Amino acid sequence: RFSQSATCVMVQGLGQNILPQNTRQAAPALLDGQPLEERLQWYIPPRRLYSRRELLADRCVNFFGAIVACIGAPILGWRSFSNSDTAVMQGSFWVQSLGCITMFTCSALYHHWSWDWRCANWLLSMDHVGISMMIMGCYAPYMLLFGYVRTLVFVWVLGSFGIAMEGFKLKRTDLHLSGGGSGEWKVFDIVHVLLYVVMGWSCLPMVPVVAPYLSSLACCGVVGGGVLYTVGIPALASGKLEFHMAVWHSFVLAGSACFYFVSLLQLSGMPGLSL
Repeated sequence: RFSQSATCVMVQGLGQNILPQNTRQAAPALLDGQPLEERLQWYIPPRRLYSRRELLADRCVNFFGAIVACIGAPILGWRSFSNSDTAVMQGSFWVQSLGCITMFTCSALYHHWSWDWRCANWLLSMDHVGISMMIMGCYAPYMLLFGYVRTLVFVWVLGSFGIAMEGFKLKRTDLHLSGGGSGEWKVFDIVHVLLYVVMGWSCLPMVPVVAPYLSSLACCGVVGGGVLYTVGIPALASGKLEFHMAVWHSFVLAGSACFYFVSLLQLSGMPGLSL
């Protein structure tokens, strides 16, 4: 049985929606009365078809993260100000918050508008930029408080390199350096993941030195946040698993929450150290 509209041709018997690139003028509705398990070609082929329910679940996680990050930023900023932190530390907390806001906002926009394949590649680059900015921002209060400026510079150099890669990729589309959200992992996609892992765990050598100055709960938050980011990577890479994007973004949200609450409850108001 077939039903046709201006935006898609629906093959009900196969449980699939075929969305030709040249005929899409509007986003396919996810809540239009059709079964939620029905699959749509939301992302650029050959990426697999995604069910309505997993697209909705991922959308909820992303927009929830963006909203919570926007709410949490002034709370952390006010607490730091109330605790009479130095201007540098207050600024670092705002950098951390803005990194989270950027990451979740860029992720939400990319996955919300990926149906429009004309701008999907550009939005994916912004998504990658957001991840780099989140990691760079997350490091700021920790490294400045404990005097690990060189480590902070190292992480920021790697993050800046990742951002520059995205600019180069967008300019040189003829080189096919990235899968562009199609589900095909190419050299830039692999390099990005490796960069994120190296950036995220660059602080590992200093954990034993810093740990005595933090509460046991704060130590668990820092280590747990890093673990949550890392163990979510298999979900990101498991493209055939339904809800894999929602699972990945849930891990990212949980990891970000860990670092946020350590900053809010422990680092804010803490005297600076040079270890």
